[in-house]
Amino acid sequence: MCINNWVVADREPQPSQALQGLSCLVTRPSAAAQGLLENINRLGGQAIHLPAFEIVPITNFTVLDEAIASQQGIDLNIFVSQHAARAVLARLTQLTASLTGELAAVGPVTAACLQACSQPVLLPASSDFTTEGLLQLPRLQTVEGQRIRVFRGDRGRETLKDVLQQRGARVEYVSCYQRIAPSDKTVAKAVQQLMQAKRAIALFYSLLSAQQTMARLPNACQQFLEQATWVVPSERIKQVLVAQYKKSRIVVAVSACDEDMLQALLGSYKANP
Repeated sequence: MCINNWVVADREPQPSQALQGLSCLVTRPSAAAQGLLENINRLGGQAIHLPAFEIVPITNFTVLDEAIASQQGIDLNIFVSQHAARAVLARLTQLTASLTGELAAVGPVTAACLQACSQPVLLPASSDFTTEGLLQLPRLQTVEGQRIRVFRGDRGRETLKDVLQQRGARVEYVSCYQRIAPSDKTVAKAVQQLMQAKRAIALFYSLLSAQQTMARLPNACQQFLEQATWVVPSERIKQVLVAQYKKSRIVVAVSACDEDMLQALLGSYKANP
């Protein structure tokens, strides 16, 4: 399990062929997927990588640079992903600058990236490493009149901003990376692998990743995956997908950390070999 910035090694080692005969569709961006793909293959499974989107740098740094230059009066900086943290830290290094104000991260991987800032990072107290979990932090209950910056990609859910504004905060979004569709070659390779698979489990990290991935696949692949087990990191995502994809068996992992998603994958396959 991922707790704060640490991965707790409290689980028994898995047999080297624990995933034998299983194809595992991983939808994480390439920049964050390598470790999980290697672990799936190491456990005897076939890792199929089809990113719901790829992460690429922004081409115009004007807004980000202005945000870095105008930090006076900022009470809190929130980072919604490890990609946002890495992009901002890279730009801070290039500009020989640093952040003022408190820091908050949606999950432990993002928080670990922010350790370079050498200041405490607020993190959801439980394993609910989601926007909803972040909004449960005591620090975010009383924010009236405060200025909060949210560093994120070029698009995303509006929940964080909407709720914080309802609580009286002034919230600014700062885009620090872009999301683009995977290449046609990547999609074609994944489709070929899925069509040859006998049994599959799909790992989806957000509602958008599930919907975009399914829409990108040909009908035969969609029908195959609709009969498969899906692993998602929150009950909220499950409930929306259950209504949309009624044939799929959906399992909720403890969090979106690789270790927790892999453990949910292993548990599901062990229970239904």
